[in-house]
Amino acid sequence: QERDALRARGIRSLPFRRHRFYLNALQSALFNRYLTERLQRGLLDDVLPGDVVKKHATGGIFTVEDVAAERPRAQHWELSATGPIYGYKMLPAQGEAAELEAAVLAEAGLTLEDFRPAKLKGSRRHVRYRPEDLTWRMEGESLVISFFAPKGAYATMLLRELMKTEVTGD
Repeated sequence: QERDALRARGIRSLPFRRHRFYLNALQSALFNRYLTERLQRGLLDDVLPGDVVKKHATGGIFTVEDVAAERPRAQHWELSATGPIYGYKMLPAQGEAAELEAAVLAEAGLTLEDFRPAKLKGSRRHVRYRPEDLTWRMEGESLVISFFAPKGAYATMLLRELMKTEVTGD
């Protein structure tokens, strides 16, 4: 976390174009860290009070107020929690979900306002997705995997889970 904070301070001192490029990479890394935290807490397939959720079929977005009502819908893949692509105008979660999002950002030594100079408004992405057209085959000692991921999905996290390896910022 200390290393992330140092990187964040260094990024702020770069020229605008490079600053924006690194902030986009930082947004992705922070989203991955958020996913990791949800996964470690057993929350990838669940919803928290205050989660911003998105319906898979329609794309409708709303904030969870009644976990008991929304949990079965999440279990049946009707909706999923979304995670933060941090930015100064990002639609924030509330309550318990907001605390988790804030903790990830704080660990990096950042605030949402740090994204304003690069005009990164932020957004939200599903925390899980079902890969389509998933195929795999062995080529010698290598496993070759092919799949389609929906727009906005981070394939790195799916591959990390398949390989059980750590994703680092190095």
